[in-house]
Amino acid sequence: MTVKIKFLALLLSAMMLLAACGDPAPDSAPAIAGQYDEPDDNDADAEYSGKFYRGEINGDTYSSGFIGISFTLPGENWKFVDDDAIAEMMDTGSEIIADEGVVFDAAGFLLYEMFAKNSVDDSHVMVIVEDLSITSPGVSLSPGDYLELLKNQLEAGELFDYTFKDFSQITIGEQTWDVLSANVDINCTQTKQYYIVRGQSNYMMVIIVSLMGNITFDEVMAHFN
Repeated sequence: MTVKIKFLALLLSAMMLLAACGDPAPDSAPAIAGQYDEPDDNDADAEYSGKFYRGEINGDTYSSGFIGISFTLPGENWKFVDDDAIAEMMDTGSEIIADEGVVFDAAGFLLYEMFAKNSVDDSHVMVIVEDLSITSPGVSLSPGDYLELLKNQLEAGELFDYTFKDFSQITIGEQTWDVLSANVDINCTQTKQYYIVRGQSNYMMVIIVSLMGNITFDEVMAHFN
């Protein structure tokens, strides 16, 4: 698991860099559908089988029945980034870490659910699902273990200088999520970052909140249900 987490940490760092200096998000984004397995409408138990299926974006709201969350854009400057833009960022991120001698293909185990970005101050929110049956088969990994590994690998990286805070927990809906927060300098911009994780079946669900403007963590999380 340590090796895979290292790749994930590197890619997330590269994605943060791209999100902070990339083009503004498009004015609108299509509903996310069809890229991964979705429940069969003819099977009443499909949504409860434990197999991952993709969430949807409708207007200014993202929702995932599998993860059990929804997120509404915090304001008019926030937009959802469409799948093509996310794929391009992932490809560029993979190229960045390939320059460091790391060959990385996220497609097999890293599933990007949602990416929302503030076009004014570059704050952004990501929702990612990692398939642990591929990255750590036969290993029981708690959210706390996952965050500890991620913290160690981010600290060992060279793209950014992290200052981590204590681990904590928050509640979204009826679910408890583990949280790792940090301050990080991105392109001379002080960024507050939060890694929020919860395990379910063979998957680790990750919400990443990166704040570069005046909006607070609590204000962003108020848009999650």
